Amino acid sequence: LNHVREVSDSFIKTMPEGMHVTYTQDKSVFVNQLLGDLQNHVMIAVILVFIVILYALSGRASLLIGLAIPSSFLIGILLLAMMGYTI
Repeated sequence: LNHVREVSDSFIKTMPEGMHVTYTQDKSVFVNQLLGDLQNHVMIAVILVFIVILYALSGRASLLIGLAIPSSFLIGILLLAMMGYTI
């Protein structure tokens, strides 16, 4: 989103005098807020799963599951980035 602003700002500098650009429907603040909320909810979910598994099984199982969930998210995001996709 910031890159789009940078490109548009450089384009605005080359525009003839008297022309102006108006940004409409800028949803970047809303999208950034949603991504932050998503990150918080994922962290809460991982902690809750860890607690439930700790209660139901042993400490070793909960530790393995507590590490497996964030690791799988990280691997998935890294694979998407390597293939050129973004979230």
